[in-house]
Amino acid sequence: MAVPFWAWVVVLVLAIPIALYAGGRILPIGRTGRWYLKKLLWKEGVDWRSLPDVCIGEFVEEAKTYAKAVCATPQFPGGERNYFYVEFDRMLKLQALAVAAAFRRETPAWPRQSEVEVVLRKHGVLDGE
Repeated sequence: MAVPFWAWVVVLVLAIPIALYAGGRILPIGRTGRWYLKKLLWKEGVDWRSLPDVCIGEFVEEAKTYAKAVCATPQFPGGERNYFYVEFDRMLKLQALAVAAAFRRETPAWPRQSEVEVVLRKHGVLDGE
């Protein structure tokens, strides 16, 4: 007995979101963070292939450290803690904007722009000024 075509369509429609959800929970945050940062850089017009993988990894590790620190304690007594992934996402977005601004030679829009430029210079992406 053959399975009807519509049954396969239903199975695929249900399986794809479940697989994507589970994949985000199974894969390590460092690897998914690198993929996400590369996507953000691409959206900002930066060719991420010009950045060494070590440099991207350093930005992801900094975002992880920041998110863990922010989420360790409530913002105010009795308040709820921030969610790790929200803070991690926020930090990666800011870093992507800072890297794009450094490549465009724009004025710093973020107080930590100079730290991003130091990391880029350390890995030989930006020339020293």
